[in-house]
Amino acid sequence: MAQKGSESTYRLKQDIKKAEQRRKETYMALGVRVYNLIKEGKINLEELEVPVREIDSIAEEIATKEIAIEKIKKEKKAARGTMCPHCGVQAAPRAKFCPNCGKDMKGPVAEPGTPVCPRCNKEIDEGDVFCGHCGKKLLKKK
Repeated sequence: MAQKGSESTYRLKQDIKKAEQRRKETYMALGVRVYNLIKEGKINLEELEVPVREIDSIAEEIATKEIAIEKIKKEKKAARGTMCPHCGVQAAPRAKFCPNCGKDMKGPVAEPGTPVCPRCNKEIDEGDVFCGHCGKKLLKKK
């Protein structure tokens, strides 16, 4: 599921880049046309309707794809759920208590930059080989 969402997000971002490039090219064509019409002293608003409609269409396409990306991101986040800060078990996204240990899911939060155990999210000391709270073997940084 996560792989599919990543591929979809990537594809949508690529489509947005292409659409933004088309919009830029259309803006350029519009600018050249307006410049020439002004220089010739004959501006005709009907001649500008086609590129303006194209720009509006591209803008709608970009907005639709950006909404799709946000939806995929939300689905991926919801699918992950949340991890219990005490025992590390995956729980439902809105769970108040852990289904494994029964403790409050709003457990203690470590200060940013403080090393934490990947299983139980409790603070660990730099260089620990095992977590002192849950016993998980920790990976050494190379």
